[in-house]
Amino acid sequence: MRKLFSSFIFAFCLSLMTATAFAAQVQVEQSLHPQHQDVMIPVVTVPDNQQASDAINAEITRNIEAFISQSDECYKDNEDWNNVYIGNSYTVTCNNGSVLSIVLTKYINVEHAAHPMRYIHGLNFNPQTGEKIVAVDLKEFSAEKYGKDIYTPELLTNKLAKKAEENDALIIFDGPLPLASVPEQFYFDAGRHVHFLFQLYEIAPYVCGVIDVDMDTESDDYLMYR
Repeated sequence: MRKLFSSFIFAFCLSLMTATAFAAQVQVEQSLHPQHQDVMIPVVTVPDNQQASDAINAEITRNIEAFISQSDECYKDNEDWNNVYIGNSYTVTCNNGSVLSIVLTKYINVEHAAHPMRYIHGLNFNPQTGEKIVAVDLKEFSAEKYGKDIYTPELLTNKLAKKAEENDALIIFDGPLPLASVPEQFYFDAGRHVHFLFQLYEIAPYVCGVIDVDMDTESDDYLMYR
């Protein structure tokens, strides 16, 4: 009886491991926008889950079309409109079966402008349901991982203030700190660390780049996109 029970437990664990590995096999392939050859669209396939795939791809398409539309609207009266370049790239930063994170880097370059603009946005999904993960959902992730909420404006303020104090290259504008809320833009890395993103000019000068703050590490290091 004990031998039979052990065999059952082994078979159950093996099936669970197989299911977990299978769930992690979300595929992301590159497609090009039909009207904008430098705009890439990540196309997601969740195996045996067309509904989740469709929901994720619809949200990705909405995000990219909004970027194109906003760029068109912003520069429609610019006499150099024919010399406006828009493009993007993307990176899959987390794909583990329970979280899919895709980081979109969007570029706008206008002839005669002082400098190009860059926006880095995180698109986060539950690949099992296709639902988008937004900032308010992070309380759940934090409670599951730490038993408390660490993704707070207070902790993020402390991290930013400490980084600015210890690194002369990071200059925070007067006014943004203390933060009243966390940014809408974030992503998960491969270790499921949450990274908040501050866009160009949002809290610091252009020269500081888009600021990326890892909330799940005690390290004093930080990454700034250039």
